[in-house]
Amino acid sequence: MRILVGGAVLQPGWRGGETPISNALVVGMQRRGVDVVTLSQGRSRADLAAMGVTPFDLDPLALRRYETVFRREKPDVILGFYDYDSSLAHVAARLAIPYVAAIHIHWPVCPIGTQFLESEGPCRGPSFGRCVAHMGRVPVLTHLGPGEAPLPAILALLVYTKFRTRHRLLSQSTAFVVPGRWMKPFLESRGFENVHVVPNAIDPKEFPFTPWEGPTKSVLYASGSVREGKGWPDFLELAKRVRSTHPEVRFRATGYAGDDVVDGVPRLGREAFVAEMQRTYALAVPALWQEPFGMIALEAMSAGRPVVAYASGALPEVVQDGRDGLLVPPGDRSALVAATKRLLDDPPLAAEMGRHGRERVVDEFTLDRMIDGYLSVANSVVR
Repeated sequence: MRILVGGAVLQPGWRGGETPISNALVVGMQRRGVDVVTLSQGRSRADLAAMGVTPFDLDPLALRRYETVFRREKPDVILGFYDYDSSLAHVAARLAIPYVAAIHIHWPVCPIGTQFLESEGPCRGPSFGRCVAHMGRVPVLTHLGPGEAPLPAILALLVYTKFRTRHRLLSQSTAFVVPGRWMKPFLESRGFENVHVVPNAIDPKEFPFTPWEGPTKSVLYASGSVREGKGWPDFLELAKRVRSTHPEVRFRATGYAGDDVVDGVPRLGREAFVAEMQRTYALAVPALWQEPFGMIALEAMSAGRPVVAYASGALPEVVQDGRDGLLVPPGDRSALVAATKRLLDDPPLAAEMGRHGRERVVDEFTLDRMIDGYLSVANSVVR
């Protein structure tokens, strides 16, 4: 069986949780002797201009390139991760090649992929007026521009129009893979069929277990974005309230400049991030949006660090409450503070949770199990 793995997340330097997953799949399948071809083509200015002149979620220039590659490589099945648009799925359907869409964020059901409204919480679903107004008043991360900024009305309208065609284009996929059980009924309720659950995984050797030694206890926020949906305001409130009674505890956040309450940590390479995790006493994941999985929690567990988090989305599937860490209702800041103080005041409990989390990573979230899952789906659609 020849598998073509494609998507923007395979581009060098791409940041996001899908990149290590897609890379691990490619390497793992190749080591098993599977014939794997990768396809990752960045979008040039001409591409972006071409995308901008069509109301469809397609890139006319990419369509031709993809078709050329598919005809040349002759894959039996295509595994597609997040791309700039639906061109991969569309060309696969046109050439009658089985297509498996790996969905790790909410982009098939939300124009900007967050499924979250600031000051309101998880979104009820797409609506023309609500979506366009939302994109016009908050920073939007689309990977299509130089940075994050609210979108002008005409551009927000274009993004929404493209999103409405995305559902139809992606529904042509032969199958879907999601990383958490929570995502399966979520997508099925929105009309997607043949959805399979394959949990994400991590190489435990990449985040080796190291007992915390101190002396300074620190709580880390490493969600990759200081935005409301990721729980940044809740983390700031957590730091203020805990430090009022535990002034010796440090609160740290990656990708943040720092202030009087939270220490800023620059964006780190992989090795530096592992070292940062090993210095950490506990990880905080106060996500308010519905987490599709929660890779950062898995990385902390691998390093033997307890997790304190909101029970949002698939996080309860990753973190066993009371065993790998402590989960509290989303948005309950008082419960989040109490849970964090409990871990800080009970180092033996924190250490035991860290050890249990590491055991679960080694036993349940293995790369072999993840690769088996993806290959099983690929074999089923080829048959």
